[in-house]
Amino acid sequence: MTASQEIQYLLPPSVKLNLFAPDAYETRLSQIMQDISEIERAQATLIGVPFDGAIPLGRAGCRFGPRAVREAMATKISYNPDLDVDLAENFVIVDAGDVDIVNTNVLESHKRIESVVTDLLKFPGVPVIIGGDHSISYPGAKAVCNRVKGNVGVIVFDAHYDVRVSHHGEISSGTPFRRMLEEIQGGRIKAKNLVEIGLRSFYNSGPYHKYVKEQGIRVFPATTVHERGIDSVLKEGIEYAKDGTDALYVTVDVDGLDQTIAPGTNVPSIGGLTGPQIMKALFELGKDTAVKAFDFVEVSPPLDINNLTANTGAEVVLAFIAGVSRRKR
Repeated sequence: MTASQEIQYLLPPSVKLNLFAPDAYETRLSQIMQDISEIERAQATLIGVPFDGAIPLGRAGCRFGPRAVREAMATKISYNPDLDVDLAENFVIVDAGDVDIVNTNVLESHKRIESVVTDLLKFPGVPVIIGGDHSISYPGAKAVCNRVKGNVGVIVFDAHYDVRVSHHGEISSGTPFRRMLEEIQGGRIKAKNLVEIGLRSFYNSGPYHKYVKEQGIRVFPATTVHERGIDSVLKEGIEYAKDGTDALYVTVDVDGLDQTIAPGTNVPSIGGLTGPQIMKALFELGKDTAVKAFDFVEVSPPLDINNLTANTGAEVVLAFIAGVSRRKR
């Protein structure tokens, strides 16, 4: 099995993970991260999407997110005692590099993302996509639709609905989930299988809330997560997303997390999901074989404080990968 011509849209990773001081009793991510030549052995495949051409409000910078999250990964050691997972034990992670996007052309960039992810889904490694703005979830989910026969459920962690009609007629980071419902051929993603977790703050619109309710999208505000617990919410959310579907796509917008752990993003706000909540959720979703691809978006290094958000992003991504490592092989 070989990668097709669509891999022409892949560039080498934007940063190399360095070893730092070696220690015979520690394994760093740089020691286990493989390049694309190992794609056929991978259980997880990292892809960077350095694109923020669809940010509508002027606070861009998340095109630097993939590099920042990779650099934060360079500080990590393979074992996590909370999860009792050691990624150095018989697990192959490949860094396939960055999609060669066109930052001034949303549709062309989305075409390239869709092509690359569709192609990589031929291989055993679960695509782990690091953005970039939230518009990239549309081509990511569409790629999963290209590879499965039935419907696809989507689980979103976000502070915002992201079901806008448009910004002056243009695609933006606020439109991906409306586009999934209305533009993917055959209605492969249905509103009843779209689950949004972590909604909050005065950055949302009443009319879009009404649209979400009318469509039957399942929403769990951040307060519900805090009151009920992430286990209860996630269990119910997965049931909705899986009802009548053959696969799941998972996306995390870093602004779904509280601004105390993720200040470096377009619209940070208080009351968001905590670190333990998102880590538990992503670990559980990583273990679920129905999840065919995952993206993590909106880390903006120019807006960050002491690389706090990039470090949070690295932990979140690795929690999902740790879950994947627990899948039966």
